[in-house]
Amino acid sequence: MQFHEKRRQQFLGERHFIEDMKASIEGISHFSSNPSGVGDTMDEKWMWSRHTVANYEFQSLCLRYTAGDPIEPLRGDLEKVIAAYERYADLLWQYTADRNEPTFAFDVLDDYCQLMQLVGLCFLLHRRDLLPRIASMQDGEHGTSNGGADVIYEEFMIHACGPDKRFATEHACQVRPYESLFYALTEEPSDKQLKELDRFLKRWYKDLSGTAWHDSHKPNEDGDQGGYHGYWSFEAGAAVLLLGIEDDSSLHKYLYYPKDLVAWCRA
Repeated sequence: MQFHEKRRQQFLGERHFIEDMKASIEGISHFSSNPSGVGDTMDEKWMWSRHTVANYEFQSLCLRYTAGDPIEPLRGDLEKVIAAYERYADLLWQYTADRNEPTFAFDVLDDYCQLMQLVGLCFLLHRRDLLPRIASMQDGEHGTSNGGADVIYEEFMIHACGPDKRFATEHACQVRPYESLFYALTEEPSDKQLKELDRFLKRWYKDLSGTAWHDSHKPNEDGDQGGYHGYWSFEAGAAVLLLGIEDDSSLHKYLYYPKDLVAWCRA
């Protein structure tokens, strides 16, 4: 099967895929053993170096899914992504001298979006065992300091850990477009849930226009797709599974709904 036949989004070209995967491998190798050029102190430079490695790991996973690679190997790669962010978190807490600093800032759209994607992938790739490790990076010292910071994050974590181990809250850190996702997770019956998920996906790409990766599929003057690794609302797929929605065909019209991953997870 040729590349254009197996890729999961039509924006990804084979040349870009090969070059970006090569850059990710080289970037991981370089920043794993060298400090970043960003930062005023050596501690800060190493912190951002670890952050860069983690981002490369995450982008590589997304890129491979977008390119149409088999899904099963991504299960192990997701653990590599989480481990990379844990290494960054350790240096973040050392640098800030604050164990309550969340690895992904709830009030920063790029961070929040990435957090939702990672949580969604844990459900879709049958790696719920990784969710407590994400919680350890977010919840703060003793697992309680940041508890209840965001209602949608808590809704997902309740499904993983149980309500007795999570926190009640009504606060949403990022209302657009995630408000509809919250309603989907809490509405009944299923037709209302599906309606809210449709509303969420309809607004997902437009409402995330403030992220660094938005419109990255559009080539620059040199013809490169800087930063494009695929557009995926993994959290929407996770919601479909958690809600037990059997017929998700009405959501397939959205390019960024990971229907292949949902189907694989069910199988």
